[in-house]
Amino acid sequence: MASGMMTLLTHPVFFSTAISALSVQFLKGIINALKTGNLSASAFIVSGGMPSGHSALVSALSASIFIHEGASTAFILSLFFGIVVIYDALILRMTVSRHSDILSQAISKLKIKTPKHTITGVNGHTPAQVIAGIILGIAIPLFLGYIL
Repeated sequence: MASGMMTLLTHPVFFSTAISALSVQFLKGIINALKTGNLSASAFIVSGGMPSGHSALVSALSASIFIHEGASTAFILSLFFGIVVIYDALILRMTVSRHSDILSQAISKLKIKTPKHTITGVNGHTPAQVIAGIILGIAIPLFLGYIL
């Protein structure tokens, strides 16, 4: 069991994808701290913001598979999976976020009493956040592949 876990953790595709995802989340927390002047633990795990962790993760996965296997079936699957996730991060989640904001404003203006649960927006991503995530998601596995 321990041998299997070690094999997974040291597999180049798993390792570079995990390092990419963790690096982007760490960077997101630092960027938030610089913007707000407040270092918050929740900023390191929050969804949304600069750069897109979703885009970075799926880009790192595809890049890592391509580096180690070339244009394999696994790469093609990861590429199409990545397109769906990036589309979701950019278009769908941003739309839901905007709708949530509109509903919250309407509830506030109309002074509608709501249950204890408030409507909170899903943090969608701007195109710049998605592009930054894609660039980091590709660059980190390339760098790790070069030094490892």
